[in-house]
Amino acid sequence: MLDASGTTIAVNAALERFARDDPLCELRPGVSFLARCEERAVAGDAGRAALARALRAMLSGERESFSGRYAQDPAVRPARWFGVRATLFASGGPGRIVLRRYDTTAQVELESEHVRATSELRAVADSMGDALLKLDEAGHVTYVNAAAERMLGWSVEDMRGRTLHELVHFYGTPHAMEQCPLARGHRAREAVRVNDDVFVRRDGTGLAVSWVLTPLQGEADSSSVLVVSDDAGARAAEQRLRAETDELAQVRDLHEALQEQRFELFGQPIIDVATGAVVSHELLLRMRERDGGLRLPGMFLPAAERSGLILELDRWVIGEAARMAGEGHHVELNLSAASLGDPALYDVFSEALHEHAARPECLGVELTETAIMRDEEIAEAFIERVGALGCELALDDFGTGFGGFGYLKSLPVDYLKIDVEFVRDLRTNVASRHVVQALVGLASSFGLRTVAEGVEDEETLDMVRDMGVDHAQGYGIGRPGPLAETVYSAV
Repeated sequence: MLDASGTTIAVNAALERFARDDPLCELRPGVSFLARCEERAVAGDAGRAALARALRAMLSGERESFSGRYAQDPAVRPARWFGVRATLFASGGPGRIVLRRYDTTAQVELESEHVRATSELRAVADSMGDALLKLDEAGHVTYVNAAAERMLGWSVEDMRGRTLHELVHFYGTPHAMEQCPLARGHRAREAVRVNDDVFVRRDGTGLAVSWVLTPLQGEADSSSVLVVSDDAGARAAEQRLRAETDELAQVRDLHEALQEQRFELFGQPIIDVATGAVVSHELLLRMRERDGGLRLPGMFLPAAERSGLILELDRWVIGEAARMAGEGHHVELNLSAASLGDPALYDVFSEALHEHAARPECLGVELTETAIMRDEEIAEAFIERVGALGCELALDDFGTGFGGFGYLKSLPVDYLKIDVEFVRDLRTNVASRHVVQALVGLASSFGLRTVAEGVEDEETLDMVRDMGVDHAQGYGIGRPGPLAETVYSAV
C-alpha cells in the first residue's frame, strides 16, 4: 500500500519475506517507490518512467488503475523483471494505492528470445508451469508441453495436428474463433497479450487464463508460440491480497478509534420476568465512525482478535463497567477468549473494582464455552477468583455445546443464559420448548437462575415465564441503546 507521496506504508507477508532476501527490493515500508521510479526514469529506464507517470496520474485522480512491468535493475545480471498492477484504495486513512507485484522474468525471457528453434523451445518448455503450444501457418498445433496437457484436458498426442479452435473455446464466443484476438494476431503476425480471459476446456469447464501469442521471427512457415498461464492461483492470491489489504485497513481503523476514544458501550435491559422490573444491563461494544455512524461488533471484533487489540478493548470495557458498578448500576460484560486466557486478567479486573470503589455484586461476567475452552486452566482460575470476590457469573449461549454441561459441576456460576436459538422460535417449535424446559429444570437442580435471550414478543415472554425462567432479554423487551437511554435512564 502506497500513501499520497508514493511511499510504501504497508506490505503483506510475502513481500516482507522477499525484501529480507533481496537487498535491491524497493518496496519497503518508509521508502518512496514513486521517487525510486522517477530516479530511474531520469536515467533512461522506460519501464520505470511509464510506471512513475501512471502512479502520478492515479494520485492526482486522472486514472484508477495501471498494469505494466519493469526491470528491477538492468545493470544487474541476470536481469529480473516484475509485473505490476496498481489500483486506487478508496477507503479512509493514509493509503492511496494498492500495488501488486509479481515475477515475470521467465515470460520476458521467452518473449525476447522468440524461441528460435524447436530444441530451444523444448528446453524452455520442460521447465515451465505454463502451457506452451506452437502453431503453424494454418493454425495447427505442432508442439505442446506437458503443462498444456494438464491445463486444457487433452493428451499431447490428441492435440498435435488440431487447430486451437478444436481444443478450446473462448468464453462467450464458442462459434466465432476466427474473430478472436488470438486468431487475428496469428494471421497478422503480431504479438498479442490478453489478461483475465477464460478458455472453455474439452470437458466444458471454464479455465481462467492470461495468454501471450508471439510470432517466431525468420521462420518460413510463419509459426507462432502461444503461452497460456493458469490464473486461478494468481486470482486466489489477488483475493488474499485484497483480504490482507482490508485487514490492514481494519486494524488501522481500530488503532485510530482507540486513540480518538471513539469506542462506546450500549446497554440492553435484562428484566425479572415475574415483575417486569429491569434488574441489569448487558454491555455491548460499538465503534463510532468519524461521521457519527456506528460500526457493529461483527465488523471490527474479528480484526481486533486477530491483531491482539482485543486485549486493550477488553481492558477498557472492564474499566467502564467497573465505573458504572461503582455508581450503583448492575451491569454485565462479555470477555473475549484471548482475555480470559490472559493470566494478568484477574489483576486488571480487581484493580478496576478497587479504583472505582465498585461493589462486586453489581458487576456480572458472561462467559462462553468457546472462551473457556481456549485455555481452561487459566480461565477456570480467573472464574473462581472473580466468583470469590462476589461478582455474578453467567454461562452464555448455554445449550449449544456439550462442554457447558461439564462446567456446571466445576465452575461457581450463578446463571445459565439460554441461547437465542432455542428461544426465538418457542411459539412454533415444539423441540425448542422441550429444550428450554429441560434447561430450566437442569438449572434448578444446580441451584442456578436462568436468563432467556432473544425474547422478541409478549407471547414468547409469557411462555418463558410459564416455564419458570427467571430473567429475559431481547428486542421484545428492549433493544441495545446508548447508556444515557438505558443504564442511566433506569435510575
